[in-house]
Amino acid sequence: MSFSDWSQNADSNSNIGGISIAEGCPPGNINNALREMMAEIRSAINNSMDSALASGDMASFRSAIGALSETGGDVEGILRQKGQGVFPYFANTVFSGGRIYLTNSQASDPTSQPGDIWLIYV
Repeated sequence: MSFSDWSQNADSNSNIGGISIAEGCPPGNINNALREMMAEIRSAINNSMDSALASGDMASFRSAIGALSETGGDVEGILRQKGQGVFPYFANTVFSGGRIYLTNSQASDPTSQPGDIWLIYV
């Protein structure tokens, strides 16, 4: 059984690479199974992860895993924010505001920047 075949249920993992680790197995099997486990995990790490793990600084690490730099960058797809709050995303770089206003229907337009959002209630 290789790394990709391991179960998340511990009781289902009775061997590593064909080496029995079941109850009552020979003591030498534990040493051999640990060595096999280390080899299988290492082979599961791909080349890009090699670069990430060998990175000398966070900028190199981010680059190796394809993450955004500290100053941001272009993203394709949907952005999701973890935690609370609003994350305004604008497809057009002209939109620079991002403030959200909530006013009654009698109020004047409070927006001043492209990208500001004005919600009106009655």
